[in-house]
Amino acid sequence: MSFLFNNVSILPAIGSVAMYAGSVGTFTPTTNVLNYVVYSSYHNEQPAYTATISSSGTTVNTLNINTATGGYIALSGTQVVNGVTYDNTNVAPFTVVLTGYIKCDYTGTWTFTLVSDDGSYMWIGPNALAGYTPDNCFINNGLGHGMTPVSATVSLVSGNYYPIRILSGNSGGGGGLQFSFARNGTTYTNGTGFFYQGTITNTILPGWLICDGSAYSKTAYGNLFSVIGTTYGTSYGTDYGSTIFNVPNLTNKFIYGASSSTSYGISGGNNIVTLAVANIPSHNHGGTTGGESQGHTHSFTNRQFVAGYLFEGGTQNYGAWGREGPYNINSGNVSQGHYHNFTTDSTGSTKPFSILPAYTMITFIIKY
Repeated sequence: MSFLFNNVSILPAIGSVAMYAGSVGTFTPTTNVLNYVVYSSYHNEQPAYTATISSSGTTVNTLNINTATGGYIALSGTQVVNGVTYDNTNVAPFTVVLTGYIKCDYTGTWTFTLVSDDGSYMWIGPNALAGYTPDNCFINNGLGHGMTPVSATVSLVSGNYYPIRILSGNSGGGGGLQFSFARNGTTYTNGTGFFYQGTITNTILPGWLICDGSAYSKTAYGNLFSVIGTTYGTSYGTDYGSTIFNVPNLTNKFIYGASSSTSYGISGGNNIVTLAVANIPSHNHGGTTGGESQGHTHSFTNRQFVAGYLFEGGTQNYGAWGREGPYNINSGNVSQGHYHNFTTDSTGSTKPFSILPAYTMITFIIKY
């Protein structure tokens, strides 16, 4: 690829990033399985961990550590977490790595869950193929703990195959693993029709690499490494560490120009958000129940007296005579204003929503 400027063909510089509208590769599924590898030691939170292989093979069932390893790691009991019973094992230490692709048959939100004892991680998308680190994992359920579930959601598009990588292990005592995924109201631990292996035919232009965060040899791609260094990451692990570097990962992302106050190579943001109370502008909910006219009566004693002189037997007496008694007299309707405090019913939900503008997907490539 070259660029024409004033009728002069200019080759792009090493490290140049361009947009490529052609096909960059085709995934062809072959078998309906995930690959698994079992190591006889704990991964120590290193995503690219390798050691002596105890067992390897394929599986389509991730209900527990036994099914996930094709029956290699035996079960020995259960753990109950928040009322849910999970299978576990007393085999320790070990590390299990599951790799493959998941076929998306539903456009929308997918939820993935890792339940493990001890640490586990999951990557999906380009980071599952290369350059996987603790910082770019999709699910981080790391460090030592009992059976603990951690979930994450992502928007996927039907008809696509997404690479996935799962790392889990047990450093001592009881251990276990369950991997599940849910979409459109249904949860699965069996990947029949979902888990796949396959081949990718790369059709990218010669001299260019896809900006998907993949890791490359510092020696084989020395010219590119001399330009970008480890700005975009370097894989963790005992077998890589200082020998590889990563290209930028621009998949499913928008480019944001760097400035004198920001460093290039940093990334951030999300394509879906969930509103919290702190994100809503300050406001009030007002209201009143109004006044009511309430008819009522008052009961009181009415006394009637007559004063005067009385001549009786030639004697003049002065006094008062009368009668008394309770009388109910209707005072009529009296308007009495009053109010009631009330609480409005809650509404809405915490469902995440997309904040992406209208877009067209295109591939970013980098010159090496």
